Amino acid sequence: MSIHLNMFEIRLPNEKFKVFSKKVKNPNYQELKNKYKNEDINFYLIGKFLYAYGKDISILRNERFRELSISFNDEPKLTGKILKDAIIKKLEKLQNYQIDNKKFEIIVYEKLPKIIAEKLEVYRGFRLQVIFLNVENALKFFLIVNRKFKTNLSPKEIKELDEEIYDKFKIEQGELNEDGKINKNLGKMIFEDIKNFVSQIGFIDLPYGLKANINNEPYCLKYEDKIFSSTHFNSWL
Repeated sequence: MSIHLNMFEIRLPNEKFKVFSKKVKNPNYQELKNKYKNEDINFYLIGKFLYAYGKDISILRNERFRELSISFNDEPKLTGKILKDAIIKKLEKLQNYQIDNKKFEIIVYEKLPKIIAEKLEVYRGFRLQVIFLNVENALKFFLIVNRKFKTNLSPKEIKELDEEIYDKFKIEQGELNEDGKINKNLGKMIFEDIKNFVSQIGFIDLPYGLKANINNEPYCLKYEDKIFSSTHFNSWL
């Protein structure tokens, strides 16, 4: 067994929920999204099929969508999209972070930077990604979290600053201790930061009043379990 310190299981409800599906020839469906932009509807393209979910999807009957009742394990790529959207909404409620929604991941930084020097600001943050794994023939969803920093200067510009400022920057990242020596507990420090961050997310709201829980303890995974990453599939919307 192997404990993956930055991987946390997302526990999903067993209930089925309603989605609409439609086979599309043209993957560009921006016109459809614009038409219903004021409605509580989310669209996601998987291959040749466009899926829609949300509170008001019944109005899509006129668009030749068909109604499906599915579980979260029936269409894992769609579930990954739903989870990604739900996590973003939860982070927005926390109000502590600025959020950058990328294709395959979510990047968050604390809104207020640490001022290292007059010219150097450091934003502490995290990179998040939803994945699903086949664990002992059962499908499971996980949140992968990695530590991330952002500065207002390029790495080259930081190195060109005086040595004291550069060391302070290394201390802020955890690479050095306050005494300037290499931090041998960096891994533990990063894990504690990640764990504390994940505990802030906890429960997330899914469509139709359903909820999922993100376990704040890391997952113990067998080496032979095969990973299926969201990056292998269609782009997130």
